[in-house]
Amino acid sequence: MSDVDALREPQRHQPYAEVPAPVPRPWPTRPVPLRATVTGAGRTMGLDEFLAVTVSTALLVVVDGVLVHERYFHGTRAGDRLLGFSATKSALALVVGQAVDDGRFPGLDTPVTDLVPELGASGYAGVSLRQLLTMTSGVGWREDYHDPDSPASRMMRRWRAGAGGLRESLLEMPAGDPPGSRYAYCTPDSLALDWARERATGEPFPAALARLWSALEAERPAVVGLDQPGGVAMAGGSLAATARDWARIGTLQIDGRWRDRQCRDLCYLALPAIADTAVAG
Repeated sequence: MSDVDALREPQRHQPYAEVPAPVPRPWPTRPVPLRATVTGAGRTMGLDEFLAVTVSTALLVVVDGVLVHERYFHGTRAGDRLLGFSATKSALALVVGQAVDDGRFPGLDTPVTDLVPELGASGYAGVSLRQLLTMTSGVGWREDYHDPDSPASRMMRRWRAGAGGLRESLLEMPAGDPPGSRYAYCTPDSLALDWARERATGEPFPAALARLWSALEAERPAVVGLDQPGGVAMAGGSLAATARDWARIGTLQIDGRWRDRQCRDLCYLALPAIADTAVAG
């Protein structure tokens, strides 16, 4: 498998669910040349150099709802479904926002254990839905995938093995700091949030994504990885979609609008992972 194949729909090698695109509506296009410089980390570079240094696979620029620039690299194409990793959390924030908008999700200060009492013996006791959204749960977790023996690495191996148990791993989460006392990037917070969302709405993550995909008039079906055949979706990092459809998620998160429709609650529910959406490709 080439390096780019690790990003191009890797879920096809493990359990997954398809997310349909029932009402596709292509972006209006008006191609224009793009010249830009990128400044950061003490240096300035041209756009092409930046794209090479970051090993980018896709670049799209949307202005006022019009796709004005589109490029693909390293053998990727417009139809490829590219793994968004933690940009999946941004999609999760939007489906939570949809549930709030529809009146199917309780107040954000509700304890997660009101919806998922199984978490009462874990570090999530006393944590609110808002604290899951903002990753301020305080649980004893470190997002470290460099150490193969870290809890994060073990959780990823558990998911990729396709043998189930993703949510069961949350029951082992230790307590850390008081809820709400600090921010720390925490993929298990997203998994706990999705569990609560599913309990409140009765919709598994792929079904909730299907409603979002329909609302966004996505051009192509997406795919999301499961922890076993017919199992739980990895709502913190397994969504793969075309770059054009990732751009729809980013566009919606700017101000909560899609085309001429305002989605009241979707904007403020964006997770800390919102920045990942911009570089999902």
